[in-house]
Amino acid sequence: MLKSKLPRTTTTYDTDTLMLRIWKNLARDFRTSEGHDYAVRAEHLLDTSVKDYRDFRWPARSQAPIHLFKREYQLEHLFKRYKFAHDKFSEEDLLVIANEKFVATQLRIAQPLPDTSLLFLVLQKARKLCHSILGDFSNDELVPLCRFGKRATVGNPKRVSYLDLKLAGPITGSRDQIRWFQQILADPRNSQLLDALIECHKGKALPFVESENLSLTNVPKSYKSLRSIMPNTLIGSFRSYGLGKMIERRLRATNLDIRHLQKRHG
Repeated sequence: MLKSKLPRTTTTYDTDTLMLRIWKNLARDFRTSEGHDYAVRAEHLLDTSVKDYRDFRWPARSQAPIHLFKREYQLEHLFKRYKFAHDKFSEEDLLVIANEKFVATQLRIAQPLPDTSLLFLVLQKARKLCHSILGDFSNDELVPLCRFGKRATVGNPKRVSYLDLKLAGPITGSRDQIRWFQQILADPRNSQLLDALIECHKGKALPFVESENLSLTNVPKSYKSLRSIMPNTLIGSFRSYGLGKMIERRLRATNLDIRHLQKRHG
């Protein structure tokens, strides 16, 4: 078979250009009913500088017709989670802002509440209500509800968060978490979990790794902010999932279904 002698070409694409074209196509479509001057000011700023466009303030639309509200909302928020190559905030800016906000929040919540007799009575009543709903802790109820999460954990980054890869990695947890998990594995009722871990580690000793601290990581959120997260340990996420499900179950037993409570409280 003859092989081609033609040189290979590599085609590259600019996502900034793609996003700008999407926005302009939307604006052009909307002008067919809203008039030829609709969103012209915003488009002019977009052509001049992305930074100028970020500072543009769209008109208030709380009383606008529904169709107009939807169109302007699309245009205003199209770039909310997209970051241009030359955006208003650089990567360094976003990192500084995120870390400063995290520290400020920690300092704020570290301040003790005012110690008053009224506050004590309120908290005492709240504790009684919580206990009447949640009851006593039960490890036998907890364990069957536990699951390994799908997100990154200590020692298991996002790219290897698939269950088989995660269980083949280090089994991280605090000293107490590891002790609790080992007790679970020693229980004959959980032999399937133990067998799965042994298979993932090809019969080798399970690599328990003690971790008493969680590291702060900043991940993308929007063009103007990062989200600060602290990935849990593998055992910690396993146990936390079970605790959440156990609390959810006990709330539902008292007619407090969290799937509908948000609407009810609203």
